[in-house]
Amino acid sequence: MAGQLKGKVLITYCHGIGCHLSDKTAYMLFDNGYKKVAIFFGGWPKWNEHNGPIDKK
Repeated sequence: MAGQLKGKVLITYCHGIGCHLSDKTAYMLFDNGYKKVAIFFGGWPKWNEHNGPIDKK
């Protein structure tokens, strides 16, 4: 799966405002070679509210 993700924008998010797991995950991804990483600070509720894409694979 790692090869499929290279070059794509990866967006991390948590369960809500104040959670820092998305930060940690984004830094880990960046350190492992994924350079197109973004953090969505609105959390899962806001992500769903704005119909953010979800990969269920």
